[in-house]
Amino acid sequence: MSNRMFMPDNEAKNEMAGRMYNAIDVLRGIESGKFKSVEDIKQSLTESSSNLSALIKCDVWKMDDANVCVDINKSLATQKFVDQQIKEDPRFELKRFIDTSNSIDSEGRTDDLKLMSF
Repeated sequence: MSNRMFMPDNEAKNEMAGRMYNAIDVLRGIESGKFKSVEDIKQSLTESSSNLSALIKCDVWKMDDANVCVDINKSLATQKFVDQQIKEDPRFELKRFIDTSNSIDSEGRTDDLKLMSF
């Protein structure tokens, strides 16, 4: 399975913002009593909204080619890795990292960011 990286543009971020607002609308509906729901649904929607909000702030997203969508959990993990690299080495280049990661991934060698050296 391939998980290529890309730098999201404003259109992609707007799409994620829209999804976040949809989740917030459903959550408000449950909280206001518009929907009669179980706690599981509320918790799920809260988590979804939180993850989408965090995703919008990311500089790099990972695409799940199997599902043709952004993999939110891998994107958040990748951003955490990128932030750590920038903190440790000011010479870290995001574009080079993405290009190298996509090259490694397309060759099927590894998807483990920790094995990559720059």
